[in-house]
Amino acid sequence: MNRRQWWAAAFLLAVGCDMSAAPFGLGTYLPNGPYDAEHQPGVKDRVSLVSFSGPGACADLERHLEDRAVLQMRVSLAESERYAFQTWAAARQAPSSTSPYQGGEADAGVAAAAGGGGGGSGSSGQPSAYTTTNTQVKGVDEPDFVKNDGTRIFVLSGQTLYATTSWPAAALARVSSLKIEGQPREMFLEGDRLVVFSEVYDASLGWPSWCSSRNYGDYCRRAYTNITKATFVDVADLANLRVTQTHIVPGSYQTARRVGSAVRLVVSAEFAFPPGVDTWLPYQDITSALSKRELAAQFEAMGTRNEAVIRNRSLSDWIWPIRSSAAGADVVQPLDCTKVGAPDVSSELGLASVVTLNLDEPSSISSTSLLARVDEVYASAGALYLAQRHWWWSSYPYPQPSATYLHKFDLSRPASVAWVGSGRVDGVPVDQFSMDEHDGFLRLATTVDSPSANGWSTHTSNFVTVLSEKSGALVTAGRSASIGDGERIKSARFIGTKGYVVTFRQTDPLFTFDLSDPAHPTQVGELQVPGYSSYIHPLDDNHLLTIGTADSAEGMGVQLAIYDVSDFARPRQAFQQLVGQTWGWSEAQWDHKAFNYFPERHLLAIPFFDWTYDGSWNSYVSDLRVFRVDSEAGFASLGSVDMRDVLVRQQSDFYACWGWWWLPMVRRSVMADDFVYAISSGGIRVANVANLAQPVATITFDYDSP
Repeated sequence: MNRRQWWAAAFLLAVGCDMSAAPFGLGTYLPNGPYDAEHQPGVKDRVSLVSFSGPGACADLERHLEDRAVLQMRVSLAESERYAFQTWAAARQAPSSTSPYQGGEADAGVAAAAGGGGGGSGSSGQPSAYTTTNTQVKGVDEPDFVKNDGTRIFVLSGQTLYATTSWPAAALARVSSLKIEGQPREMFLEGDRLVVFSEVYDASLGWPSWCSSRNYGDYCRRAYTNITKATFVDVADLANLRVTQTHIVPGSYQTARRVGSAVRLVVSAEFAFPPGVDTWLPYQDITSALSKRELAAQFEAMGTRNEAVIRNRSLSDWIWPIRSSAAGADVVQPLDCTKVGAPDVSSELGLASVVTLNLDEPSSISSTSLLARVDEVYASAGALYLAQRHWWWSSYPYPQPSATYLHKFDLSRPASVAWVGSGRVDGVPVDQFSMDEHDGFLRLATTVDSPSANGWSTHTSNFVTVLSEKSGALVTAGRSASIGDGERIKSARFIGTKGYVVTFRQTDPLFTFDLSDPAHPTQVGELQVPGYSSYIHPLDDNHLLTIGTADSAEGMGVQLAIYDVSDFARPRQAFQQLVGQTWGWSEAQWDHKAFNYFPERHLLAIPFFDWTYDGSWNSYVSDLRVFRVDSEAGFASLGSVDMRDVLVRQQSDFYACWGWWWLPMVRRSVMADDFVYAISSGGIRVANVANLAQPVATITFDYDSP
């Protein structure tokens, strides 16, 4: 008897023939044990990867992948069956009532500092100082839809890459543009080399499990992307942008990092269930069942049919090859099954790939993958970490405390990455800034959700945990005491041996941590203030500059603050600045790339948006707010660069102007010497910081829709 037969026999022995003992009567299995909808998979303390090697590597990978696909299908089916039983019972009590579970609606089970130089007037051929993309780690560039080098600004708007000259400021001009396939997301610029990442949908590759139901098909075709395209562009001749290389990579774009010319692209493929797999019964089929046993039999039959379809697929149907093109020549890179690892923990079905590209050698490409879904990505100069949440099969019964698995990859080789080790931490990080590497240790700030005794609510606690690498594993070196019980982490920042964590429920506690001893991360100070900070930026050694949300009797609004942490045990809010009226917002509140601090001029620029409510869709405020920042004097508002006149389009149809591909609002900025550039989907406007209300130059981009 093989392992698969043994688990099936063990499960049948446990449940007997009682159809109520498990959703499907028969049940399925995990590679590591039986599937039981009533018992959630446990969190593992030690994590390793299942590797595939030898002549049977691809066959083993396919079998492992399909085992997990069957599990995910069964989990989704179990959720559907639970709702179907409720619907069936409700229909028996009130036959004429309309069920709230129509169609597929119940199929829910699958469910640093800116760059620049010194001072100067900037009146020569290039500015003496300018800002670039705000990044987390010095020397590790992050992608964005705006990139600049002091004299040129590149912007992705709609499906178009725009190339502009930006210096001198008065000579701001749109030089050329290039259409990019799909929906361009972000890009990197180094010298005269640029790479754009766009998302593309290929109907031949199908759609993911969450829209396998026939009720979701049309929506998925409109909204889902399953391919990431990397387009390399030579921008040496700004008037003649030239595509030199393209790569088509399976998976949706997640993020990327660049160190020098080496680019690490992270994509996440959500495996598509093949045609013929369905996980929901129509309402009429549910209500016409004569008994729960008959209804359960229908779901069991559906599961059996689904499994046959899933296992009839080949590996190439699940994982598609990388396709490259240059100078009219197409190359298909076969899948290397030995470069795919499967974490031996409970994870949603997916394929997270770290794809290595090189701006110096556009034709070079390699890929290393995890058979899992990942949620957050953090990278230092030498390592990349993928954070993967522990997957609960179902929201019922209530799951155990939340947990996250971490997978570390070595970036020392510019042409590829190598898995180093994996580990676990209690709780979930809120974003990439909740993770940081220092002297070989990974520090994390996480919020732990623990179920209450009644199973209908959770209690939260928050920790700073330090992980170290030992013999191919990431193990806990130390963990702080719990902070902010009942609250959630809203932001974190680790700077050297110091850490800062903000939690929130009704007030905003700022906690300071001493991390000099990795085995004993220790809370040192705490400050309680209203509202909360969602992004923390180092202003100098003793001060933090933050943006977040004010909480007042008038409502929620944008808040800037300066915190004095010179006395680490007694941090204090030195200055506060409210921006706009209540209920206005800034993209910088949740995207650090919209936060632009210019240390050479002590200037801060953030985009701001608000509605003016005069009865028109065009009644809004969209501008760039600029402040002088001083740790001793606080904030001084210098005014704003308004772009509303550029963004308001003279079209009667509101939806012709707005969309996820084209947002009529200021979203980014660039600062160079004494000039500030406001950047939006509609164009760029530049003004002198001494007179922001009087633009020096303005260029517009064409309205563009997919």
